[in-house]
Amino acid sequence: MLAWRKEYIHANGIRLWTEQQGEYVPLVLCHGGPGACDNLAPVAEMIEDIARVYRYDQRGCGKSDATPPYDLNTYLADLDALRIAWNHERWIVAGHSWGASLALAYALRHTGRVAGLILISTNGLEIQNVEYERNCEAKLSFTDFEKLQKLRCLYRNSSSSTRESIQEEILQLKLKADLADPATAIGFPHFPCRMNYSVNRLLTEDWEKFLQQENIEKRIKNLTMPTLIVHGTGDPRPPRGALRLANLLPLGEFVSLPNVGHYPWLERPTLLKNALRTFIKRFEEWWKEKE
Repeated sequence: MLAWRKEYIHANGIRLWTEQQGEYVPLVLCHGGPGACDNLAPVAEMIEDIARVYRYDQRGCGKSDATPPYDLNTYLADLDALRIAWNHERWIVAGHSWGASLALAYALRHTGRVAGLILISTNGLEIQNVEYERNCEAKLSFTDFEKLQKLRCLYRNSSSSTRESIQEEILQLKLKADLADPATAIGFPHFPCRMNYSVNRLLTEDWEKFLQQENIEKRIKNLTMPTLIVHGTGDPRPPRGALRLANLLPLGEFVSLPNVGHYPWLERPTLLKNALRTFIKRFEEWWKEKE
């Protein structure tokens, strides 16, 4: 691992936990959730010799301050405040799952600050739907499927004091379905923190409102930065949304990873590594000119 630094940064009125490593082209990784925390260290290590990689726990997540509001505008302001703190005029913005949604929204809000965009395991412009739930159920064992049904029933009839613990059990079952083949993965999807379900609920609601804007597709068609969209064939989230997004973006590139689920660095890391490195190397000349 190349030189790294862990620190809290005061940004947009709160303390955000951050870590950075590597050299050259600046790139920020936005974790998923919403409401989870950073789990993208393995991705950072794939590219640290060609990029200065920044990671952070989003507001209300992991080791960062849990200070409302938990809405999209605030999270975009937090991310841009980090860019300013790290003194970069432009950077590559990358995200996984919900983090890819945040990255896309950032590119729409701060277009001039984004040199390139990387979206891993994204729903694109689609709301997570019945098809995703059906795909998850189909991938679970009979025992796990029965357990999931019982937990859903418990959740519907639970009090607010017990709902989060039930949600956590449901999450752990769905994480199994996120892998194309749990038997061949090099690890199980893991967040080194407990999900913040208030953040999850509020940001999910705000993201759905964001997608309902009448001019959203027109604005995306005006994004001219190179964009890499990576999606695994074994992800229970249908690729339709990611493909649609790639087709809207003038410089969108869609890469399908065979036999890969929602966490490509756990299943076929070499495929993800090759896709990321090929894309990032396009920015070497831009970075040299800047320096």
